[in-house]
Amino acid sequence: MENDYRIENGVAIWNNNNAVVPVDIVEEYEFPVNLETQRKARERELEEFIQEYRKNPPKIDDVQMAEMRSVYGERSIVVDVISGRKIKL
Repeated sequence: MENDYRIENGVAIWNNNNAVVPVDIVEEYEFPVNLETQRKARERELEEFIQEYRKNPPKIDDVQMAEMRSVYGERSIVVDVISGRKIKL
């Protein structure tokens, strides 16, 4: 596990994707970081992700649209809970 992460500015960061390690993992495996510092870094990272996602929501291709129609039915409306965007099937 030690080779899977690094410590930067007192925060545990995954090496494979440069994301902040979730606090529950830090607690479970007793990473050598301050939990409050880790929690704040994780919250900041999540807020940045949500803002970016809302600015640039993913495109829905024809296959995804067909899958949603199959699951929810024609003429249904699916709401992206992160962006609030409504998608009419």
